[in-house]
Amino acid sequence: MHDDYLTGQLSRFSATLSLSAVPADVQRAARRALVDTLSVITAGGCHPLLQKVHSELCSEPGPAVIVGGRLVAAAAAAFANGLSAHVHDFDDTSFTGIMHGSAVILPAVLAAAAEQDTSWDDILLAFVIGSEVAYTIGDHLTHVHYFRGWFVTGILGLIGAAAAVSKLYSQNVDEISVAISLAAAGAGISRSIVGTDAKPFFVGDSARRAIEYAKAAGVGVTAPKDVFESPHGFASLLNDGILEMKNIPPIGTSWRLVDPGLSFKRYPICSATHTIIDQTAALVKEAGCTPDDIERIHCSIPELTDISLVYDHPQSVQEAQFSISFPIACAVRYGTLRLEHLDDQLVSDFSRIGTPWVLEKTIDPELSSDDMKRRYPESARVNIRLKDGREFSGFCGETYGMPNRPLSNSDLMAKASQCLAYAGIVDPHSVELFATLL
Repeated sequence: MHDDYLTGQLSRFSATLSLSAVPADVQRAARRALVDTLSVITAGGCHPLLQKVHSELCSEPGPAVIVGGRLVAAAAAAFANGLSAHVHDFDDTSFTGIMHGSAVILPAVLAAAAEQDTSWDDILLAFVIGSEVAYTIGDHLTHVHYFRGWFVTGILGLIGAAAAVSKLYSQNVDEISVAISLAAAGAGISRSIVGTDAKPFFVGDSARRAIEYAKAAGVGVTAPKDVFESPHGFASLLNDGILEMKNIPPIGTSWRLVDPGLSFKRYPICSATHTIIDQTAALVKEAGCTPDDIERIHCSIPELTDISLVYDHPQSVQEAQFSISFPIACAVRYGTLRLEHLDDQLVSDFSRIGTPWVLEKTIDPELSSDDMKRRYPESARVNIRLKDGREFSGFCGETYGMPNRPLSNSDLMAKASQCLAYAGIVDPHSVELFATLL
């Protein structure tokens, strides 16, 4: 009867899976995600927000290391490293559920591993389990959860992380089921947090809670097995009653780390802007124009992009990361967007001085169709009109770094180098260490 419920399927998969049963391509995908997430954690370690929370929320001593080298308790380490992973919005993205799962799962796994006698293989296996649990639930929920306004990263990332940590704690199927159920029953983070400190804060908090829920399960706390299916459960309350089971491959029969796979970012900004940046930069290069030559820029975008980019007039870096105007300004002026562009003064200058062009956007029903949602969920069509009357147009379905256009290992390491340099780490041996994980 237990396996009739989703928690039963997820917990049995988690309890019984061994690394030898994980296909080689899935292991490779997981290792790439580890490198990418460790890179952005390192860059995030110098963010002012982490400095704010260190003394009050990350001071309990323990065996787990946080970015910067301090040793703290596992829950504190999971929190600090989770916050660091997401604070620049440079972390990977899965479009099953629409989330940044690795930013929650890996910090929790590393923190729990510090408490155990674990090997690299144990860490890799736990990360695979956490990822597959989170992304499989995302498949069962469809995209309704995201479109209803929930912060899927903090919710499903927490559930996956709880399963991963339970695996590292060598818990049995019933204990893992409890950890998953506690995480699901306690879910509920709204996407109103976008553009504020609360967004990375809740990523860290979800990683921390994964440690606590797994420990609670280990000491005998109980939780409902039907937490997803109950009339008062997850699907009913948070997902319009939708829990698609018939047409979704069960966990373990399809590996979400490779199908559909993860998107690795080249720009530290909401993934919904990446096609806009690429297409705008390409058109500016084609036109051979300067910013002052541009009269108007028009963007046609899908509904997903519109609900993700909520700030029309950003006043801070965090708001700018969820706008259209800032990434377009960077694409026009610099041809890219890098960590050093996440600067309050630059955002203020764009806001105060403005830009020489008029910016327009429309939500394109064609780009929002079911087929386009599946093939190109964050596509963009851009038109640039110059003051001399010439116009340049183009469409970008998916940016380099998406699963169908994956970053090469060399470009993934170039991103790692960028993150390390941003954090003030210039030792080439550090980059080489990351490369050994691939």
